[in-house]
Amino acid sequence: MNRPSAHAVIVPVLALLLGYSWAHRPQAAGQGERPRLDLALVDMVKLFNADKDYVSQREELQKEVAEAQKTLQEKQQALLQLQEEGRKAKPNSEEQKRIGEELRQKARDAEMFRQNHVNKVLETEKALNIKTWRTINERIQRYADDRGIRLVIRYTSQPVEDSKTPQEVLALINQDVVYQNGLDVTEDILQTLN
Repeated sequence: MNRPSAHAVIVPVLALLLGYSWAHRPQAAGQGERPRLDLALVDMVKLFNADKDYVSQREELQKEVAEAQKTLQEKQQALLQLQEEGRKAKPNSEEQKRIGEELRQKARDAEMFRQNHVNKVLETEKALNIKTWRTINERIQRYADDRGIRLVIRYTSQPVEDSKTPQEVLALINQDVVYQNGLDVTEDILQTLN
């Protein structure tokens, strides 16, 4: 049995691949046209921050958080005052027992208020993020389908130098996209929002 040599198999395969790559190489873009891409990148943070509904609802949520924090601080201040009253009361007196019970009840109420508010904020934020993501994702899909883009990858266009915390630096350094040239379609997607 005569086995074909590696050279006899490799040369036709290479020729086929070379012919395929020449037939499918990117064509020069026309005037003002963007070359057709199979792959594109988007900066989702930039898209979220450009969505007017998202920004206004986030601001509203931040106001609610600030009001709740103010209310919680007032409750904590009342607890401190009550605690001080308990210290001034005669030890083991009915007054001190009453203040102790009131202190425990108000502490439970303050903790319940805090926990309920945290849960409400987390649920509201989750719903807002999902809604905004769906809107943006729909725009990205439509844009990609219209242009024959088959894969859109999330990346961050923020330079490492602009980050504020060590966690941000680490996140930027560890992102998958290290370099891109002409694949970012974020600005095109921004034009379809709002």
